[in-house]
Amino acid sequence: LRVYYSIPVEMRKKAGIANARIYLSGQNLYTLSKLPRDLGIDPEVSSPTAGYPLVKIYTLGIDVTF
Repeated sequence: LRVYYSIPVEMRKKAGIANARIYLSGQNLYTLSKLPRDLGIDPEVSSPTAGYPLVKIYTLGIDVTF
């Protein structure tokens, strides 16, 4: 999932920026599984007791063109 917000032209012109946008991205935000949620175990691992917790990744950034 990735969401962008473009900075309005009026604000960019004042700063001398050709293009700018802010983005928020996420990976592994939700997993469909019958495993208990409080364990946080990866459902792709054959043994729930030997698995690692799923990692959720959030990224926030800005893309600027001068």
